[in-house]
Amino acid sequence: MQWYIIISYLLLISTTLSLSLSIIYFRHMLIKPSTLVLGFYHIQIQWSGTLQSELIYTNLPNPYEFLIVLHGFPLLGLFLSLMLFRKQSLCVFNSIKSSQTITSNRAILALAAISLLIILYYLSVVPLKSSGLYAILFNPSLAIQSREDSLTLLDNVYLKYGYTFLRSVFAPMLSVLVFHKCFEFYKNKRYVKSAAFLLFLFLTILSVMLPGDRASAANIILAIIFSLFLKKGMPLKPHIIIGSGIFVLLIPVILSILREGRVINFNLIVDYLSTGIFRRVFSVPLETGLWHAHYAQTNGFFGIEGIPKLASLYGKEPISISNLIYQLYTSAPIPSGTANTSYVFSYYSMFGVSSILLSVIGLCLLDIVLLLYRRLPVIILAPVLSVSIIPAMRFVSSDYTTTLLTGGYLLIPCTALALLFILKLKR
Repeated sequence: MQWYIIISYLLLISTTLSLSLSIIYFRHMLIKPSTLVLGFYHIQIQWSGTLQSELIYTNLPNPYEFLIVLHGFPLLGLFLSLMLFRKQSLCVFNSIKSSQTITSNRAILALAAISLLIILYYLSVVPLKSSGLYAILFNPSLAIQSREDSLTLLDNVYLKYGYTFLRSVFAPMLSVLVFHKCFEFYKNKRYVKSAAFLLFLFLTILSVMLPGDRASAANIILAIIFSLFLKKGMPLKPHIIIGSGIFVLLIPVILSILREGRVINFNLIVDYLSTGIFRRVFSVPLETGLWHAHYAQTNGFFGIEGIPKLASLYGKEPISISNLIYQLYTSAPIPSGTANTSYVFSYYSMFGVSSILLSVIGLCLLDIVLLLYRRLPVIILAPVLSVSIIPAMRFVSSDYTTTLLTGGYLLIPCTALALLFILKLKR
């Protein structure tokens, strides 16, 4: 066990140094989706996996195989990320750093119109008083049930995907533009217009919280903060980065307190931050990955049966891996529950150690969008890059294709092209 722990810490330190030096000397790396994914993976999974090395060694039949996956993915991924799309990332980074303004009235109007249509459609199906957000604010005892009802009532596939895209792309992108417009008016001492856009921003954030979802509002705040870092050339100031991270987590903390009908105070906020939310962010992604690894090492790898479309193509019975793992490894499972994990561990449970190559290839393919982004005007590029941090974070806790599609990763460049078309229309 001692050697396992030593090797794990050495590999963690190697990744930390490599990632830190890469970002310090090649700041444009932070523009790359692959680097963002690796950063979240390193903080949320690799550190947790190393600190819990003894637990992993004790509980897994083949801990060294898991060690290879845990540390091999970020090290190999970073090496290839440094080699690929360097010119494109530098070009995009210089464009955003040298920009003076990142707002567009046309883009705001287009995104606002799309968002408003989706919200009105949503409220026509789920009345405001039946929403999870209403229950959190005015009837906390019904908050959990109302949140479930808010989602189950979305039986229309177009509404379900429309609202999902609202939360993952449209509302975050709109919020970034509105925030900078608000700030622009404030700097020019046009306080009334600044206040109006601040209210607009507040309502936009509320719109993604209608089901009582805690994460969507935090994602918007994260995108806005990331846009500020982009505009300032991505300064690496640890105290600001850590402070920003804590600020982002405050929204789900406050919503959790309100949902339980408790009175908000400083001690309670600290308690929720240090236990529930921190565990969800820094422990659960590894925990679900360990479940996948344990099942695969104990019962055998799933193979292509874990990919429904491939399984059907080869005449095999598809398996819902996340649902199966949830039923086996949670103490009080419900029929529809899922144990989502990073695609790195999901692929491992299907194909074993060799899946590292598949995971790294998937990681590098994310950077192809830079070929498009380098040709975008700054007023579109800024919100697009800012919002890209949201799906980058989701790759740490979700399946690859899920994040590409419903997670909004592929919708971001599609939205960018649509906005580009709108901006080029004659006035």
